[in-house]
Amino acid sequence: MQPTPRRLASWIFATLFATVATYHFFVLLDAEMPRAIVLRHLVFCVVDTAFAALIWFWPRWLLIPVGVLTVEQFHAHAGHDWHLWHDSRQIAWFGLFTLSAQVVLCFLIVVDMVKRRRV
Repeated sequence: MQPTPRRLASWIFATLFATVATYHFFVLLDAEMPRAIVLRHLVFCVVDTAFAALIWFWPRWLLIPVGVLTVEQFHAHAGHDWHLWHDSRQIAWFGLFTLSAQVVLCFLIVVDMVKRRRV
């Protein structure tokens, strides 16, 4: 039995979010990190874990939290990435990947919502 596109997308993106949550968790283990950065990584560890679960179950209202996270990611990454490119012609690959993945996820959710309305 072949997986549906929605199931495959949920598997891929849930894995990505779980991986990023794991990254944020291991960054927390650095004892010399300033408290503000520790809190930021703790928040994103929880957020990414929650999104991994949400995307795995793929509820009908998934576009709302993913849309909010996408706006936050554009706010957090796009400005920095643009300035890095504009000032020194360097590409922030992590930021570019993050923003691209968010846009692809939003697109897949919208396509799935349209398909569900037609069925």
